[in-house]
Amino acid sequence: MWIYGSKKGTTMRICEMRNATSIVKFVAALLVVNGHLFAYYSGMSSVVQWVNLGAQCVSLFLFFSAYGLMCSFERKGKAYIDDFLSRRLVRIIIPLVTAYILSLVAYRVFVGEIDWWNVLATLSWGGPYMKFSWYVTEILVLYGLFYVCGRFCRDIRSLSIVLSISVVVIMGMLIVAQQPLWYINGLPCFIMGIAYQRYEDRILAYLSLNKIYTIASLALLFLLFFQWRYVSENVSVLSAYRYTYMAIYLNNILFVALIIAIMTSFVKTTEIAVGGV
Repeated sequence: MWIYGSKKGTTMRICEMRNATSIVKFVAALLVVNGHLFAYYSGMSSVVQWVNLGAQCVSLFLFFSAYGLMCSFERKGKAYIDDFLSRRLVRIIIPLVTAYILSLVAYRVFVGEIDWWNVLATLSWGGPYMKFSWYVTEILVLYGLFYVCGRFCRDIRSLSIVLSISVVVIMGMLIVAQQPLWYINGLPCFIMGIAYQRYEDRILAYLSLNKIYTIASLALLFLLFFQWRYVSENVSVLSAYRYTYMAIYLNNILFVALIIAIMTSFVKTTEIAVGGV
């Protein structure tokens, strides 16, 4: 049982914003579903370009995942790594396996015969049996990477460096292997989560003095890269190809930075854990 206290009128760290973070994650999950619905069932109309935030919200989840992992390691140290596999990975693997089995049953009942070789070949992303499960696979890989790095790193500083470099290497491997872009463009936000946890106090100190300017700047930059189609057609700063490719990465990073800036600037009262048994 956890006992909670409240801290009023001060800038909160993300790990203290339990209620606000839960609400943000809930809304983000709905927007991911919304993004898939718009992308696959409504055509790419001009409206869709303004409301499809699925990729950005996936990046936000990656940020929160990295931030949470680093916070737990900082608080518990090596003890967190010792029971990490049983406590974290199993919670993901069991629901994933259960969902996949149910999806296969539904496919067999409503669609037709199951190609078991195809099941194995598309296991990492779900194939026609459980589409969009690639994100869960990616989280499993990142959690496994965190576990391996955590076993060999002595402190949080070395872990943040080694884990960030490892994620960059994975991004490079995916690019060289010409894997789908959506596997790659959210990973910089995982690295953001690692860095943010490391320098959170400094960032909060800056935001406390410059929150309006920072939020306005991030919002403007996000719109410029989020609506890259309009910008590339009317502003010839970069070639259309270079701008488009850069925008696919930067709009995720800017979206995450914007959400975190808003949260940390305006959430002043929240529940924080002060003890538990």
